[in-house]
Amino acid sequence: MREWDSSAASEVGRAESRRKPGPNRLDRVPADHRSAWVTILGTGLMVFALSLASPVDLRAQPAPPQPQPAPIPAPTPGEPDEPREPKEPGKPGEPDEPKKPIAVRADVSFFSIPDALADAKMSYKPLLVIYPGPAPAAEGEEAPTDPWTSIEKTLLAGQRKALDKYVGVTFVDTSAVAVIERFGGVSKTLIALCDFGGNVVKRWDGELPSRGAFRKAVRQVYNANRELATRYQKVLQAVDKAHYALKTDKPKEATALYIEAEKVALPPDSEPRKAVTELRRAIDERIEKRKKKAKELEDKKDYLSAIDELQRIMQDFPLPDVRDELRKKTAELWEKLRGFGR
Repeated sequence: MREWDSSAASEVGRAESRRKPGPNRLDRVPADHRSAWVTILGTGLMVFALSLASPVDLRAQPAPPQPQPAPIPAPTPGEPDEPREPKEPGKPGEPDEPKKPIAVRADVSFFSIPDALADAKMSYKPLLVIYPGPAPAAEGEEAPTDPWTSIEKTLLAGQRKALDKYVGVTFVDTSAVAVIERFGGVSKTLIALCDFGGNVVKRWDGELPSRGAFRKAVRQVYNANRELATRYQKVLQAVDKAHYALKTDKPKEATALYIEAEKVALPPDSEPRKAVTELRRAIDERIEKRKKKAKELEDKKDYLSAIDELQRIMQDFPLPDVRDELRKKTAELWEKLRGFGR
């Protein structure tokens, strides 16, 4: 009788179990869940079939309507519009209308005195001033009918390129206040070259210069005017930066800019010189406030704090005259402090 092989039987049992079909996975899902899945699957298949039967070009569909802004209501009849402020001349972003010349001679445009002075000041261009006066005559010739004839022939002809760098100004009425103030009441022919501030640099009275002398003077005055304009701009920029430094509580920087601007040679009545003077006034006001604080500490016999405040003033405003004044005051306070401790 053969013995029972338990190991072989177990192997056969495992093989049989592998061959038997397992339960369907769908059977493991509850019945209500199965119905939901079947519904979803059926709907998807239906949509897919419809899309194949009648394809839709989405690009051809019109865009959805956008919301329109509310219309601006029309003004009620009889109600006046709001008044507009008049445009200020020289306002940034709104250029003035170009001035019309009062005369054009040899392709050189000449303007009235107010217009020419304003243009020269804004553009930093020198001025060519011409008052024709009585008709000047060359040696051995009769005086021409038009006083401009000799001026055009001798001075202006062929000088357009050089004179484009100038602002031409002419006048016919010598009773104008500006003429009396600037040229001392002109009664005869005047040719003058001025800087952009209207200050006369070169002038000829009662006679016309030679073409060579006039051309040389035009070049020299233009170069001098350009150098002066550079100094003007440098000083005005320094003054603006200094005021901003004072406003942002940077007194030492403002003082350094003031010292730099003060060293530039300028006419005493020029705009930059006046701006430098105004800047010094603003600096002095701040120094006086600090000195007043030091005086209050001195009155309270807090000499050490007063000395400390004076020293900080000298550091913040390193001006020679201020430094000398405050050093003397500091020495006086040290003497009071020594006597106070005795």
